[in-house]
Parts: sequence; structure tokens; C-alpha cells
Amino acid sequence: EEVGIPDLPENTPVDPQSTIVAQIIDSPDPKPEPVSPTKNPILRYLEFEFELYPYQKDISFYWEYPNTYIKKILDPKHFLGPPRWQHPYLYPYAFVVAFMSIAIIALMQQYIFDDLGYTFLLTSFGATTFMVAASTDNPFAQPRHVFFSHIIAATIGVIIVTILGPGDAENPVTWLMVALSVAFTCNAMQMTKTFHPPAGTTAIAVVTGGPTITDLGFLILPMIMGALVIILFFAVLIHNIPKITKYPRFLW
Repeated sequence: EEVGIPDLPENTPVDPQSTIVAQIIDSPDPKPEPVSPTKNPILRYLEFEFELYPYQKDISFYWEYPNTYIKKILDPKHFLGPPRWQHPYLYPYAFVVAFMSIAIIALMQQYIFDDLGYTFLLTSFGATTFMVAASTDNPFAQPRHVFFSHIIAATIGVIIVTILGPGDAENPVTWLMVALSVAFTCNAMQMTKTFHPPAGTTAIAVVTGGPTITDLGFLILPMIMGALVIILFFAVLIHNIPKITKYPRFLW
């Protein structure tokens, strides 16, 4: 029901404050101020992302305001605080995860895939194993990110090698191939929401793998999948033994 000024006989004293309040209540809602659209269409497209980062109030380019740009870098309020480190009690579990994962992959590389070069034991798996073993709460260390990011990176690397040839010293555009592989991998992980930094090294390893990678082509993907399954298997198996840890922490 609408609340307004009640009908009163003439010459009836009325409290001015009550009248003002009644007029405010009875007045129509003010029109909302128009929100100025973001000038840059790219920033307008990315506005939905800022719900995840409430501390970002202004999405204008900082290089338009040099003082603000420097302040953003140095202002303590823009830092999120120290990370959460694992308890020393969990160090032995991290050791077991790292040792068993890399030991099994290295054994298979040495005795099964020795004639294919280092296509089963990629250098990026060392960084992945570290994140999975010692940073179980990190969103980037969760199985979905670990698995799909490496597959995406390897796929991009194989496509680039297929088009431009092996990334060796004799290829004059090897530098361009490496740069493109990492850049495309970065964007692909952003679009698929599968963030795992070591995958960037996988893209480089595939591009610079030489003729072996070129000959394998997309057949390298099952090999990478197998190695990742080994790493994730030991992470799930070992990290859920102590009561104070759980892995994975996120399913998606």
C-alpha cells in the first residue's frame, strides 16, 4: 500500500518533519543515473571477469595515468598477503609424490621409449610434479588444470610444428614458433579456464623437440596423457593419507 499524507481537517497543526517524511515516501523513485559504457570494447567484453576481483574498481588503462600506475605497483593494498605454506608434517608426503611420479615416468622413458627421445619425460613435468606435490591447495595444481593445460599446449605445439617444420637450429623461424606456441597456449588456457603455468614449457618442448616430435605428430598426445595420469595418480593416492590434507581440492 502506498503511504502518503493523511487527509486532515483545515487549520489542523501538522508536524513539518512528518510532512517532509511523508512527501519523501510518497515521491516517485528517482531515475537511476545512466552508467557510462566502457569505451574500450575489449574491456567491455571482459567486465564479467571483475566480479572475481572486487578490489579492481577501475578498468581504465593505467598508462593513461602514470601516477596511478606507479601507485598500483607500490601500494600495499593491492597485495593479497602471504601465501599459505604446507605444514612441515606434510613434507615427506610431497617427497613421495614427487619421487614416485618422476621415477616411474623416467623408468618408462629409459626402457620403453628410449628410441623416441625425451617425449615421455618432458621437462615441464618436473614443475607440474612440484605443484601437485607441494602445493595441493593451489587452484592451478588441480587435476583438471594439470591435465587439460598440457594437452592444449602439446596440441598447439604439434600444429605449429606441422605447419612450419621442426623447431631446430636450421629453421630460421624457430624463434617465432616458440613465441607463438607460448602465446597461443596462454590464450587457450584463458579461454578454457585451465590455468597451469608449466604447460607453457610443454609448448616449447614440443616445438623444439626436433624431427622426433615432427614424426610422432599427434601421437605424442597419448604419451603425455599417460605421464600426467601417473603424476595425478600418486598425488591422489598419497595426499589423502594424512587427515589434514585432501586432493583434489576442486573438481572444476
